[in-house]
Amino acid sequence: MSNKIYQGRRFNPDDPLSEAIVTVNGRPLKHIVRHSPTGFNWGYAGSGPADTALSILTDVFEGNVELADIFYFDFKVDFVSTWDDDWKITEGEIDDWLKNRVGRGIQDLIQEFKSLDEEGKLNLRYTRKFPERR
Repeated sequence: MSNKIYQGRRFNPDDPLSEAIVTVNGRPLKHIVRHSPTGFNWGYAGSGPADTALSILTDVFEGNVELADIFYFDFKVDFVSTWDDDWKITEGEIDDWLKNRVGRGIQDLIQEFKSLDEEGKLNLRYTRKFPERR
């Protein structure tokens, strides 16, 4: 594993909706537009953080959006929604998170996804952890 470093910062920290940038090893991360046409964001559980989570995981999974789709919601809840104006996360930390979640890391999941079963399903015992209702 290359242990990429993902970093984000807001251009105007006083405005939580100000323009934000996310980089991977110092280069701009490609924005996978799914929920937020206006770009990346974090620190809450909205559309900008959803795209941030999806974009990071797509990069982690070597461009495989379908694999990132499986995990990005929980990644948003566990990480992206909690970040302050400036943040950093490594590929190793994401790998550890996946191992804790599903018992397999990034490379194992990529390989498993490449060898889907005959029904086209990932053999993954994974259930999304929803917050408890109060």
